[in-house]
Amino acid sequence: MDDKAKKTALQHITYGLYVIGSKGRNDANGMTANWLTQISFEPPMVALAVEETAHTRTLIDESKVFSVNVLPAGTPEDLLVAFTKPQKRVGNKFENTK
Repeated sequence: MDDKAKKTALQHITYGLYVIGSKGRNDANGMTANWLTQISFEPPMVALAVEETAHTRTLIDESKVFSVNVLPAGTPEDLLVAFTKPQKRVGNKFENTK
């Protein structure tokens, strides 16, 4: 594939900011992510990368489920900051969201 074709293809990938959520037996957590890609239409599947030591990753491994929340442009900064802090330090990140 030539460079122009690669550039055109990459420009069609949606770039944004997401909150990835998951829950375990006794805990729920969310984290920010900025990379997500569709890998299959049937069945519908996406791929994302989550640091192995992240608390949300532990919950995903435990429950085998996660949610993807697309954050629109103009999302309040305090909401973004809440999901970038480590879980142990701030407690339940979903507690004050609507």
